[in-house]
Amino acid sequence: RRGVCSDGGVNWAKEIVIVIVIVIVIVVVVVAAATAVVVIVAIVVVVAAAIVVVIVIVAAAIVVRFGHFRISI
Repeated sequence: RRGVCSDGGVNWAKEIVIVIVIVIVIVVVVVAAATAVVVIVAIVVVVAAAIVVVIVIVAAAIVVRFGHFRISI
């Protein structure tokens, strides 16, 4: 019985190590995913802002060229 207990203790320790490793891997993956999401969102925001700026510039150019067309927002 003592031998079984010692083996159980070793297995228990191994399981703890495995669980810790799994948790670390999960945390790393989650952090990486969160970072990727943040980067993607930032890129999307920048692209959207650029598109809005281009649209505003084009609209301004159109308004300047065709002054009789009044754009009401």
